[in-house]
Formats: sequence, C-alpha cells, structure tokens
Amino acid sequence: MNEQSQRVAAARKKNFSGIIVLAIIAVIIWIVVKVVLPGGDIKNCKETMYDAANKTYSQILDGYCGGGKWDSFTSQAYMKVVEFKGKARNGDSVLIQFSDEYGVNNGKYNIVYMEINGHPTDTMEAANWFMNAAYSIK
Repeated sequence: MNEQSQRVAAARKKNFSGIIVLAIIAVIIWIVVKVVLPGGDIKNCKETMYDAANKTYSQILDGYCGGGKWDSFTSQAYMKVVEFKGKARNGDSVLIQFSDEYGVNNGKYNIVYMEINGHPTDTMEAANWFMNAAYSIK
C-alpha cells in the first residue's frame, strides 16, 4: 500500500470510530432522559388503570380537569412522584400525587396523596371522586 492509501484508510477508520462514539453518546442521553430523570414521560401514571370505569388515571384527569398541569419530582424518601394539579368540571381544585413506590409496582403508579379544595382526602373520598369523574367523561 502506498502512503496516500494508508492515509485514506486511517481517515476512514477515524471517521467510523467517531460515528460509533456519537451513537453511544446519543443512546446514553436517550436513556438518561427516558429512564433516569424523573418525569422523562411525565404521564407514566397513565399505565395504572382505574378499574371501575376501565380508564387510566390520566384519561380521567385530562377529561374531567381540562387544562391540568402534570409535573414530577423525587420525594424526600427518594420515591419518584408524578403530580397533577387542576380544576375539575364541578369547580373542585384537585391535587393528586402518584408514585411508583420505589419501583416495586412494575412501573405502574398509584395514588399516594390527594386533596380536594385544599383538604386532604381519605381513601373512600378519593375513590368516590374518581368514580364520579370517570363516569362523567366519555
């Protein structure tokens, strides 16, 4: 091989190595955004069903509380939390927090806290509110 052919081969090898490095960096960034950072997909809680109406929590909340805001954070106890704040059709101000409870629920989120009009609800109040909301949307 002559000197010019060797330089061309070395340049191709260098370019190929650069492409591989860029692909690896892109995969790492995608994993961080989708998996590691809380809220990579802020509506992960849509995977959990509200069985009474065969609807997801996010379908109920987005349908019954138009214009609600979804957010996410990690709690002081290191749980991933997805939070919904919105105004229901009936005028209620709603704040609901969902958690994957340290990942033990196979990526499904459950309600860990709910308040209506600034007052914390108990389990029965939350279930009643969701049932009414679920059956009032199409």
